[in-house]
Amino acid sequence: MDKPLVTIFLLLSRAARRNNQGSILLVIAFIGLVMALIFFFLNYTRLLGSNAEQKKAIESAALAAATDIANIVVNTDEFGFVSLSDAAPIGRSTTAPDQLSMPVRSINTIIGTARLDLIIANSLNDQTMQQFAIIDAQNAQKAASKLMVALNAAITPTGIGSDKDGNKIYPYADALSAYNRNNVRMTGSSSYVPNSMKLTLGSLKGGLASNTPVPQPEYLAVVPTNQQADGFYRSDTNVPFLNQNFVFASVGKSSTLADSRMFVAGGDTTLPYCIPSVVKAEADQFIETTMSGAPVHCAACGVPSSLYDPLPAPGSLSLSFPDGPVPEIKKFADILSNGQLNDNGKPAGLFTPTNGDFPWDYPNASMSPMPWPINGASSPPIGVVWRGAFYDWIRRGGCKAQIDQVLAIVNAPLDAPNPATVIFAPITTAGGTTGTPLGPVPGGIIHIFKFGPSGNVLYKSGPLKPYPFSVSSNNQMYAEELNAITGSAISTFSITPPVLPQLKGVTNVPGKLDFTDKWDVYIRDEVRQPGINLGGKHGGEPMDNAQVAMNASHAIKSKSKSLQSIPLVGMKNDAHNPVITGGPAE
Repeated sequence: MDKPLVTIFLLLSRAARRNNQGSILLVIAFIGLVMALIFFFLNYTRLLGSNAEQKKAIESAALAAATDIANIVVNTDEFGFVSLSDAAPIGRSTTAPDQLSMPVRSINTIIGTARLDLIIANSLNDQTMQQFAIIDAQNAQKAASKLMVALNAAITPTGIGSDKDGNKIYPYADALSAYNRNNVRMTGSSSYVPNSMKLTLGSLKGGLASNTPVPQPEYLAVVPTNQQADGFYRSDTNVPFLNQNFVFASVGKSSTLADSRMFVAGGDTTLPYCIPSVVKAEADQFIETTMSGAPVHCAACGVPSSLYDPLPAPGSLSLSFPDGPVPEIKKFADILSNGQLNDNGKPAGLFTPTNGDFPWDYPNASMSPMPWPINGASSPPIGVVWRGAFYDWIRRGGCKAQIDQVLAIVNAPLDAPNPATVIFAPITTAGGTTGTPLGPVPGGIIHIFKFGPSGNVLYKSGPLKPYPFSVSSNNQMYAEELNAITGSAISTFSITPPVLPQLKGVTNVPGKLDFTDKWDVYIRDEVRQPGINLGGKHGGEPMDNAQVAMNASHAIKSKSKSLQSIPLVGMKNDAHNPVITGGPAE
């Protein structure tokens, strides 16, 4: 009976030893698995940290490149200095030959202005102004193409651009530097893969809110809700009007990142045209914690920004009646509808000052015939030239011009002169008067129109003396038509002075001064051709005239020492032709 008990005891002891050995092996295996998991999660955490920092690095690179390309400026024939961003006339390398700085116009502002001006022209049912707006829209695409050539060249590894001050800009080098500044902080053993940085320009599917505001009032702007965002034109989206296409670049109010999945390299080819302005930055990073040992690729997209220029002093439109009001013109609309001013059988004399301002730079400067800017056609009647000058003033208002305000001034009554009559004293060749008062004669008046800070139109009038000294701007548009209006309802009379002042070397000239029923018209448009390539010594910027310039509180900047503002329509009684200064007929 004792043997079985011993046998059972021995069997139980062997089983226990076997179970203890298995448990130890399981514990060892479990510890090994835990250590492997800990090692894996440590490396995975380091990998995640490295990837997060690489993402931050590539985002920094994209924003650096986007900031750079927003400052690159190109000089174009169409609009002068053009960029992705507006800039005030303060640049050191954007000066005109008169040594004053020129503004830099953003391509979006140019496109938005052309669309706004086309809306106004269509509302006025004015074919001439519509043609000018269409030409500007087409020229905007030409200027955009030149800008894109410069931007694409600048983002290459050896690319260089220039800003408004002439400083060199290196988008690729700055993007790589921004990337590497973040690279040194990456978790674990990590290194940038040499030459893997790549910059590409493109557009965004669906676009975003651009920096260009929708015209006001919005009900006249013809911009559907899907073509705008937050009161601004939607970028990379066609916003057509009157069979013309308008596509805005992705340029925001501030630099920002965009979803790389929405990026379209080279621009969206489904659009009528596209201005690729979004920068996609890509780079590879070798991180030793990756199991495959392959480089990690990362990409980000940066959207450039623009400092929207409110154009605080775009220039004035002045309508001058130095010999008193013209009965046939009581409002703007009368110039557009007057049969004599718009008679196709009476082409205006169309000229441009060459080799300087005329007559300021005489004898070097002279007046040369110029073609009509629309299709190089022959000179139209003076009323059509006025439409061009009116359009150019509206264009100077940029994207802020309020549509209803511009339309309202067309039919608004013009002020009457105050005083209605003045005592006339003949002018000598030295610029003084004889001291012998004659008269009374009708009081002269000047009507001045300006854009206010919000795009509203400001109107004022003031007395205007006869014989104003007027200068025509180099390479800009000047037009005249003698006897443009005949048979006027104006009263005719004569003044007989005892002796006229010395005239052209002849002393003691007797005679009389006749105020007839005929009117001459002179138009000086100083901003027809923007830019220094084709726009002359002032680059198509307004010249100085204290009578039409805003005061210092409005921060207007005089463009030159010359004496005329933009664009001016002057109407003089036929009797005063001999003393008109600046006309090519002299």
